[in-house]
Amino acid sequence: EIFLSLIVKFLDPDKPAWQRALALELLHRLVTQPRLLTEFCRCYDCQPHATNIFQDMINSLGAYVQNVFVSQPVQEAPQPQQPNSTPPSLLAGMPIGPGVSA
Repeated sequence: EIFLSLIVKFLDPDKPAWQRALALELLHRLVTQPRLLTEFCRCYDCQPHATNIFQDMINSLGAYVQNVFVSQPVQEAPQPQQPNSTPPSLLAGMPIGPGVSA
């Protein structure tokens, strides 16, 4: 129980990247075993006055994913430039002209 709680804490944003990577690898190996997850729920989450290990794992993974997406700015892919081209004209809101395919 203590070991699993520690692994979950390694996903915190203030931890070094190597600890977060190690925790993700370990959690990946754990969550790909359905019987093990069932035992976590049965032995911890479903017992009164016990640590909710499965719930903590899911919450921490969700927070980690949110943090990764929030902390990285969205970058658009650069648009390829066509040399010496003019933008297509619009006819009734639809582009027409060279470089426009149907």
